[in-house]
Amino acid sequence: MERSHCYALLAAVGQYEDPDQSFLPAWKGDLQLMQKALVDGLRFPGEHIRTLGENRILSLRVFVRALQEFTQMLSEEDLLLLYFSGHGNSNSLCFTDGSLSLKSLSEFLQKTPIRNRILILDCCQAGSLIIPENAAMQEQDLLESIADRGMALMASSASTEAAWMGNGTACSIFTEAVSLSMCSGSGIREGKKTLFSVMEYARAMMTAWNLRHPEHVQHPVFRADMIGTVTFSVRDETPYTKAPVHLASEHYQLYDVRSISTAAVRRLTAFLICDEDLTAEQIAGYTKEAAEVLRVSAVANNPREEARFRGVPARAVWCYFGRDLQDMLDNCYAGYGLWTADDEIREQIRQGRGVGTVHDGIFVWMNSAYQAIRRMRGQYVDREEYVRELQLILSTLVNGAETFIEGLHRWENGEIQLNDLRVSLKNWNRDVQRAFVAISDTPNLDPEKDQELRDWSDAILELAVWASDLAIPLAENSTYDESAVRWLLQHAAERYYTSIESVREAERKCRLFGDLMET
Repeated sequence: MERSHCYALLAAVGQYEDPDQSFLPAWKGDLQLMQKALVDGLRFPGEHIRTLGENRILSLRVFVRALQEFTQMLSEEDLLLLYFSGHGNSNSLCFTDGSLSLKSLSEFLQKTPIRNRILILDCCQAGSLIIPENAAMQEQDLLESIADRGMALMASSASTEAAWMGNGTACSIFTEAVSLSMCSGSGIREGKKTLFSVMEYARAMMTAWNLRHPEHVQHPVFRADMIGTVTFSVRDETPYTKAPVHLASEHYQLYDVRSISTAAVRRLTAFLICDEDLTAEQIAGYTKEAAEVLRVSAVANNPREEARFRGVPARAVWCYFGRDLQDMLDNCYAGYGLWTADDEIREQIRQGRGVGTVHDGIFVWMNSAYQAIRRMRGQYVDREEYVRELQLILSTLVNGAETFIEGLHRWENGEIQLNDLRVSLKNWNRDVQRAFVAISDTPNLDPEKDQELRDWSDAILELAVWASDLAIPLAENSTYDESAVRWLLQHAAERYYTSIESVREAERKCRLFGDLMET
């Protein structure tokens, strides 16, 4: 989201007419913290932020009028962040002279034409507000038209919990955590920070608070009804240049190598051209040989990843093999070999990867349709048919990934146990893994006419990798413990959101050439 489209309405209440509602000394500190975090952290223009309640008194009428006026001046491409600090209960937000029901507030926001609506509530029982479930991506949809549109809730406490001030501070615990998260360098990729990363970092700080203050425990709640997440431009950065890799062999040549590392595990994917018909044994041998060189390369996606893994060998390397450059451009491979550093990482990664064989410690998957696809070379697939097939695969991947991330939120919100979540996602796990394999079997396109569609296909392939990585820790037979599952899902979700943006950009280019049309 560009800065010019970001707006915020911040409201805090300190004093109440009802004698049963106590004075809240955090109102001023909360307003100041949130305003500073939006400007310094997420780079909201200062003139786009309006504050209410600076003198500790805020009537319901003043708030409602300000909200109506504020939303009326925003367009359908704008973002509204609405923040509230004060008393609350399971049904409403409390102002100096009255209450506003959460249901009414939610319904009003949902009726506005604004693209993004973010609601941050720092009050008791804030997590009781229910957000509608994510809209599903239909086969004919374009991500550009549907991604990141909707509403998100960041609530300070569960529906039965109180919200607290910090010991010896003049602000609320949750507001401080969210503000620090907005200003933190954590979660920034290519100069951008996601709403997802803001909430996850704030949640981690609240977890630390709960361990130190068991008498004042509160569990933040995050819900959203949007596909993808809101992305803020928070830093100007020079595009990262990937380190070169030199690999020579009499049997194959390296076309490309990419990093698909998680937060804790360095992993690489290599694409190799081998001008011969390959057996599973040959793929295993070439993979083992190439991995010994590739695993110690410096390939990374950004400077931070490069610094994190400097001098650290990769623990897993996938090697995809094709006969020629056309195979590389078409994402059409005879098969792939998976090299892993040890048995533990091999078993973790192989979960849900489909049927294959093991040769000399290398897991090998062979593409049974490879020769048939190559025989079709020169008989290019109908472009409309190609688009329809990829749109079907994309919708499966996106809906599956969004379901996994929504499951992560439900688990972190305390609404479901991890084992029950895994059982409920069994069918989605299967569908996403099938789509992951299907994307590599897409038919051939005319290389002279279809570069934009190729870029779109490549972006979907990248998305498929991260959708699959979301599925693996949530498989029924997963051996990951809860701590590992959380880290893996958070990392894969961030990379998935990055790939959403890549697909959207590829869609824009395709539409310029008339390749993708909304129906």
